[in-house]
Amino acid sequence: MPTTPPAPSTPSPTLRRRSLRRRRRLLGALTLSAPALFVLGSHGPGAQLAGAQLACVLFRNTPVPHRALLADGQKVLLTGDVTVYEARGQYQLIVSAVELQGVGALQAAFERLKEKLAAEGLFKLERKRRLPRYPQRIGLVTSPTGAAIRDVLHVIQRRQPGLEIIFVPCRVQGEGAAGEV
Repeated sequence: MPTTPPAPSTPSPTLRRRSLRRRRRLLGALTLSAPALFVLGSHGPGAQLAGAQLACVLFRNTPVPHRALLADGQKVLLTGDVTVYEARGQYQLIVSAVELQGVGALQAAFERLKEKLAAEGLFKLERKRRLPRYPQRIGLVTSPTGAAIRDVLHVIQRRQPGLEIIFVPCRVQGEGAAGEV
């Protein structure tokens, strides 16, 4: 007579919880030795990565420039450390830096410049002056050998030949151009 193998014994719920807890701690220990991770995805409840999702945690006390500009669906580059959230046994990224990408990065740069100029008082109405309808003198700051200067001078000669021009030559491209302008 064939004998049937004994039914596998099911571990007690206490043993299963301990085993699961041990696995989660082991995963956590493995991720502690992992280097910092860079993730490019879209901002939302978790970083969206080509159909996958990684839970990301950005703590309130982590200094992140332009935190107010973060919005759902925005492309971001995240830097941080991978850990395991033991309560769920789930991988997560503890974010240490956020860099806006694409239009978000341009928007952040624009907002920074706007804040800086507003702090200098350059947008105050009392600083604004009306432009003259027909100026008597203009200043040109450009390269003396470029096509731009020839085009501007040609149009001025045709439209307002008596206009006084103050010309300041400078490099407009290459190394040192920003300092000269």
